[in-house]
Amino acid sequence: MTIETSRRRILTIGCGVTLTALAGCADSEDGHTTYSIENGRSEAVDIDFRMYTMNELVIAREYELGPGETRRQENALAGTEFEVEVTIGEDTATYDLKSNGCDDQELRVQIQQEDVVFDADDCE
Repeated sequence: MTIETSRRRILTIGCGVTLTALAGCADSEDGHTTYSIENGRSEAVDIDFRMYTMNELVIAREYELGPGETRRQENALAGTEFEVEVTIGEDTATYDLKSNGCDDQELRVQIQQEDVVFDADDCE
């Protein structure tokens, strides 16, 4: 084996390892967020649900949920850090969803009689 062949082999192996490592990093940054909205009130509610990332609207949905009804959206968005906004009538509640180092996570929104409660798993 010549020095030129050895050098080529080392460069090829090094590039392959680097590309594999970069692909792994890209995967971990592209986790997904699942969310669920539960109506804990005794009457139906109309909900305006929005998620933003870096002040850009990435999801906007309107739901009508009956008493005790839950709506769940699996892997709704790629990414794990969002500002969440829930509006019922004229009342708006907000929440900053942070990744906490997770690839995937779940956000639960509970509509209670007087409040909107946000709860997020550290990791899904």
